[in-house]
Amino acid sequence: MTGPSTTPRGEHTPRPGATWQTHLARVERLVADDASGPRPNRATRRAAARSTEEPMTDQTRLRLAHQARRAKEHQLDDIRRALCDIGFMQDDDPYSHADLADVIRQNGAALREVGEADGADAHDLTAPAPAATEATEPDLPPGFGPVVPCIAPPNEPATSPLRNQLAAAIGRTNLPMWHKAARYKAADAVLAELYGPTADLQHRFTVAPHDPEAEQERDGAYRERAHLVALVAGGLAEQVVVAPAPDVDEPGWQILYATLHGRQCSWHFSPRDADLIEHFDHVPADDPCAQWDGHTTDAKYEHIDYLARSLGTPGTVRGR
Repeated sequence: MTGPSTTPRGEHTPRPGATWQTHLARVERLVADDASGPRPNRATRRAAARSTEEPMTDQTRLRLAHQARRAKEHQLDDIRRALCDIGFMQDDDPYSHADLADVIRQNGAALREVGEADGADAHDLTAPAPAATEATEPDLPPGFGPVVPCIAPPNEPATSPLRNQLAAAIGRTNLPMWHKAARYKAADAVLAELYGPTADLQHRFTVAPHDPEAEQERDGAYRERAHLVALVAGGLAEQVVVAPAPDVDEPGWQILYATLHGRQCSWHFSPRDADLIEHFDHVPADDPCAQWDGHTTDAKYEHIDYLARSLGTPGTVRGR
């Protein structure tokens, strides 16, 4: 067999014992009788594989998709381990794949900024080296004056959980010390803005209630209230009873139940004010006359306000 080869490129001649001539060299070659058959090339192997592979069913598609997803997860896990090795992440930090991508973007941007700054310093010979920013003493000309240490301020111990979290987040970044110091300063400024209004509220609701002068003023107001309640109960109520207070754990507290023009009104009395109501009838806590009827504070004082307005007009109170 002579002439251009009809065998696909990369394969041997199919028939042992035949001769064939290449298209370029014009040389005839004799193939031995015991020569092996044709060796398939890549295209032939792919075609054979397609002819023997299993049919593409829904179950096969799901299996292949699962394999691809697992391979992607393994790749992301490798990236996470690499980020932990270089200090960009903590090994015990919870993360998702979206969080991992954000970590890579943020730290990549930070590294790019630091790299650009270092590159600018390298090209500008007059610019101070980055290490000079952290030097203990700056390189100043003679006669400039006393040298003040120029070290980055250390991170002060956290005084609150929020500051603790911010300091830990800044400390985990792979940034130079002067960048971290600037971030610590910014975090303290933000916390100062937050703690300014809340410190006053905290003082008002935690420290001020225990202030001796405030407690004395509050006790005086409660004492005046007890006098007025005793006066109203003794002068306007149709019925008044006093019973132990079942809703207060401290012993000595009592409740005054007064029926004012057909409606029940009640007040708590501390042991200090017990002398103001000792002349009223005292009954046990389970007495039928000492049972709260469910009236609210707003409803009680609306009724008292109505009574106060009606006292100036004779006959209007009882006719309501």
